Amino acid sequence: MSTRASSAARPATAPRYILNHVRGSAEGTLLDPRARDHITEPYIQLQERCASYGYRFEGVHGQPLEDCAWIVFWDSWRAGPQGPVARLTDAVKARARGESSRDLFRDVVRAGMTDKLVLFMFEPPCVFPRNYDRALHASFPIIFTWDPTLVDGKRYHRIYLPNPTTFPAVEPVPFAARKLLVDISGYKFSGHPRELYTERRRLVRFFETERPEAFDLYGEGWNPSLRDYLWRRLRDPKMRREMYPSYRGTVRHKWDVYPHYRFGVCYENMIDQPGYVSIKIFDCMRAQCVPVYLGAPDIDDYVDPASFVDRRRFRSDAELAHYLAGMGEREHADYLEAGRRYLASDRFRPFLADQFVDTVAGVLGLDRPRGAAGA
Repeated sequence: MSTRASSAARPATAPRYILNHVRGSAEGTLLDPRARDHITEPYIQLQERCASYGYRFEGVHGQPLEDCAWIVFWDSWRAGPQGPVARLTDAVKARARGESSRDLFRDVVRAGMTDKLVLFMFEPPCVFPRNYDRALHASFPIIFTWDPTLVDGKRYHRIYLPNPTTFPAVEPVPFAARKLLVDISGYKFSGHPRELYTERRRLVRFFETERPEAFDLYGEGWNPSLRDYLWRRLRDPKMRREMYPSYRGTVRHKWDVYPHYRFGVCYENMIDQPGYVSIKIFDCMRAQCVPVYLGAPDIDDYVDPASFVDRRRFRSDAELAHYLAGMGEREHADYLEAGRRYLASDRFRPFLADQFVDTVAGVLGLDRPRGAAGA
């Protein structure tokens, strides 16, 4: 990964930036301490670690590249060469969102500073397939990824999708007072053959039809107004306008909702992607709700199988529903206890913010003497 900028021919007090390029609304929330579910804590901790070593971890504005130790792209939304039309389109969209319209990748290439480029591959192929463009990867000497099939310890370095280290204590809700099942997710579409958005919507429709009294739906994008639908349709022609009677609105913090349900739907964005274990299952488990999981084929390598319901065990949503509805208080308590043991174990530690920060700081050499990082 790129090295700290050399201090030669520059005052010792000159700033050392680590610039961060983030797409869309994420640019304003990456370091926002008020973000939902404390999801920005890993990045705030990384910013604080950078500051302790004399680096300013900031979003992209007009910072001079020669003062940058690293230039970080969080996914490859605007990385790589672009033609003039695409560049102009991106600039207009960025201005409309209130973001910097700077073509940072082009500036870095022109300055001959590609040795300072860092890529974080967060989004899976169903969300952003360009993340997996090997030709694009050649421009990045350092790439962080959760995908174990890519990791080589040279260009590709392993991270786990980070969870906040802090999580509030959850007031226990009696088994009898809990509703059966909840889904907290976004209304999304993808043309990828292994996407799970369709499966998620299918599950919602099944419970709305067969067990409406036992199920609630929360999240962004469901039951949109006509105006919101038309705007989203312009950006994604796959979008449809459909209403879900189980929808109960958006959620500020998942821990306010999950404890009132026995089970929570925790489907990843795509299935059969090794190593792709997002915060969904952990948010549910930490809030004392039993996850119903579908996604990573190697999930048992990361999470105790006694702590979640594996959707792969069931041939249909009807079979799953029968199992969930028939579970008694004792068996449900066993799942919760297995989850508590797992969360207190060393197996969970790689998914926490402090472990994420340690990994990134170590690979980037942030604690080395100035001019030595990445050497």
